[in-house]
Order: sequence, then C-alpha cells, then structure tokens
Amino acid sequence: MKKILFIILLGYFMFVAQNCSEKVNPNLYQGIFYNGNMYCPNTISITKSVENGLPINHNISFYDSISSKNIPDGSVVTFEIINYQIDLETHTMECSWGEYVGTVKNIKQIKQ
Repeated sequence: MKKILFIILLGYFMFVAQNCSEKVNPNLYQGIFYNGNMYCPNTISITKSVENGLPINHNISFYDSISSKNIPDGSVVTFEIINYQIDLETHTMECSWGEYVGTVKNIKQIKQ
C-alpha cells in the first residue's frame, strides 16, 4: 500500500512540476521564427495572437540582429510587437516578406 501511495504522489509531483515549468504571458504573441540575413528581414509567422492583435497565420517582417541572433530557423518563439504597418512596398523575390512590417522585441525561444 505504501508503494502505491508513493508512486501516486511521485506521479502527481512530476505532473505538477512539468505543467508549471513554462507559463506563457497572455500579452505575448507566439509564432514560428525564420532568420533573415543582411539583405532580407527576419520573419515570424504568428500562431497565437493577443487580444485585438494581428491575426494568426499572418507574418510580420522585421530587422533585428541582437535579440534574435541565436534563435534557429523554425523555432517556436514568444515576442512583443511594438509597432507595425501593412507592408505595401514592392520587394525583390530573393527575400520572404510578411504581410506586416514592424518592430518586434523580447523574442524568446520556447523549449520543446
């Protein structure tokens, strides 16, 4: 009986510890990060939006060489959008551009 109780308690604490490890701020967007280069912007495909924010399944392009420097292509990230506008510019085909361009900060990779 003590072994069964011990196993149940151990399982419970492992479950609680795992669920508390990664809380996501409801004020942060979530998306998939794609690295740009010196000529092309970084792009994030939005997978989770904030209230009254940009829609999911849309992309935002931005230039940032500091906070996104060590984030691998295709990583799931959380981030804040400081400002944005609809991208109406004509671009070259070498770069992938989002529907929006803007300023993004606090990019953090989510460990999966």
